[in-house]
Amino acid sequence: MRLFIAEKPSMGLDIAKALGNPVRRQGYVEVGDNIVTWCIGHIIQTAEPQDYSSEYERWRIDYLPMVPQEWKVKGNPKTAEQLKIIGNLIKRASEIVNCGDAAREGQLIVDEVLSHFDYQGPAKRLWLNEMNQSAIKKALAIMKGNDSYSNLRDAALGRQRSDWLMGMNLTRGYTCAWRTVGNNTVLHLGRVQTPTLCMIVARDLEIENFTASTFYNLKALIDHANGVFLARWIPAKGATYLDPAGHIIDRTIVKAVAAKIQGQKAHILACQTTPKKQSCPLPFSLGGLQKTVNKRLGLSPAQTLEIAQALYEKHKLTSYPRTDYSHLPESEHADGPAIIAAAKANLGDLWNFAGEPNFSLRSSAWNDEKIGDHHGIRPTNTTGVDMAALSKVELTVYQMVVRQYLAQFYPDYCYESTVIDIECEEEQFKATGAVETDAGWRVLFGAEAKEDDDEAQSKLPRVNSGDSALVTDTQIDTKKTSPPPRFTGALIIDAMEKRTYL
Repeated sequence: MRLFIAEKPSMGLDIAKALGNPVRRQGYVEVGDNIVTWCIGHIIQTAEPQDYSSEYERWRIDYLPMVPQEWKVKGNPKTAEQLKIIGNLIKRASEIVNCGDAAREGQLIVDEVLSHFDYQGPAKRLWLNEMNQSAIKKALAIMKGNDSYSNLRDAALGRQRSDWLMGMNLTRGYTCAWRTVGNNTVLHLGRVQTPTLCMIVARDLEIENFTASTFYNLKALIDHANGVFLARWIPAKGATYLDPAGHIIDRTIVKAVAAKIQGQKAHILACQTTPKKQSCPLPFSLGGLQKTVNKRLGLSPAQTLEIAQALYEKHKLTSYPRTDYSHLPESEHADGPAIIAAAKANLGDLWNFAGEPNFSLRSSAWNDEKIGDHHGIRPTNTTGVDMAALSKVELTVYQMVVRQYLAQFYPDYCYESTVIDIECEEEQFKATGAVETDAGWRVLFGAEAKEDDDEAQSKLPRVNSGDSALVTDTQIDTKKTSPPPRFTGALIIDAMEKRTYL
């Protein structure tokens, strides 16, 4: 008998359907000579300190640090009955297939069960990036030995044990110290939560202690034979009226320069127009999806993960979501037409994406060297989905994933960037502008694509080096420095990904 052990019941039932005609039993499903069962998440747990020694039942600082010489685990009492069922099935199995989620944690969840029951027989690994029936059947045909994924198991064990060592020891240590000054609450510290909290507190303190300062910008209205445009004053580097950030802090200087150039001739020193292009954004990683959803919909990272998991597992509409990668396998480029056709059929009248994809285009997304155990989140080729079963936010996030993938088959966004250098009364000015020449993939994103533009989307007149012009007016803008923004879900993820905690 071949035994498939999934991470959760829903996944087990999907695998059973792909194997044939399932017959439901208590805690498992029979499919001919195959049996499919499931773990219900972490069915094996890391032992508590008191499981190592009875003296650890009392929280005393002189017992610290607690460092197990041999790590112990135990069954989760909430799922004891299911663990017993799995144990009995393992005794009958001639081969076992690890069907945990396609990630290090999913690998560990099933491997811990095999270790708990001291299973020594042959084992394979079913690796699923999609949960539709065609993808499951394809994965069943190319299973590898379970040992091929031992690095993932070890990585998950390393994370689990580092969490235990830091969480258990720091929580007890700080709580014991806290109690010495008359407090009885538990201070929970953790490997991830504590640095993240520290990052947020440090940012809040920076904002609280921030003192705004005033600075000024000077703009000149340049009247050229071919048109009128604004140019910004560029002070000399290292001038005494500049703060360390390069802000102009002396209004009297700004007013003096404004008075000096008012009504005076200006000269075009240089004008350079450069054709530029911008590639489409890559497909989403989980972090990228969480940041975008937080920014657009205001949902927390946890809420976005829950939605992404539902789109993958329940609705079968997207690929595995818990990925740090944005690129896709090179071999999948040819799947583009089928995937987009499926998404278009699923969305029906809700398909409102402008333009048409060109499947001969190949963006930088398809790159085997930039993916690991997973690839970027993309739509699947699943059709016939009951779209009415999706919540409003699930539908919106699905559309975001589709759009991001669809963009890979649109041309680059092209524009002309113009920089004009001007001199007036020995003072330097600069004007910049950019003009779109081909919207490319940006037709899919509308105004969203322009929010993060570095260059102003303004058209400048055609000028030539040596041309004369006239300063007809000046504009002094008074501004104040701003504190850093408070952390949102998107900014927290960005800071953690870039390891820039302040």
